[in-house]
Amino acid sequence: MEARPRGDFAGPPVGGRLILGVGSGDVLDKGFTHFGEETDPKRRAGLLDEGLEILTGLMSGIPFSYEGEHYSVEEVTFLPEPVQRPRIPIWVGGLWPKKAPLRRAACWDGFITYKQVEDGWQVEIKPEEVYQIRTTIECERTESAPFDLVVGGDERRKDWEEERSVISSLAEAGANWWLEWLAASGVEEMRRAVVRGPLRAG
Repeated sequence: MEARPRGDFAGPPVGGRLILGVGSGDVLDKGFTHFGEETDPKRRAGLLDEGLEILTGLMSGIPFSYEGEHYSVEEVTFLPEPVQRPRIPIWVGGLWPKKAPLRRAACWDGFITYKQVEDGWQVEIKPEEVYQIRTTIECERTESAPFDLVVGGDERRKDWEEERSVISSLAEAGANWWLEWLAASGVEEMRRAVVRGPLRAG
């Protein structure tokens, strides 16, 4: 979905196409548990925050050093600088209605969010929740730079017009993008999904 938002929320900076999505990750994923990675959520959040500080420092194109709780970087100049200035836009992922990921995202350029109930199932975020997220983000931010709100979607409904109505209501509430989930059911199925293209609100 490419639905232009209200006010100052006009999309990512121009001059490049890369957007970096980050998050603290699902600690139940075997990619963490089976490879000795940190699984404590608070420590993972700390690692993410420091990692973002280092990444943005390196993208400045000037000499940079860092000393934190988790990471240490000796002075280095990282070149070439990114095309996008002052840096590559960063979207932070996180569960709604948890507040910590939302506050973290407010410091950057976008929030990729989805909602999960206690039994682990993902459920659709409603327009009123999108409005609440957008309003909270606006209160948390200290600058008027563009900010994208990305809503995690589900499989596309069989009735595409009904789906368009749903994503249009999310756009009106303040979402910029809607993510369609594609089941990994084989190469040919994925090719058909690519050929049919995204479902746009308009």
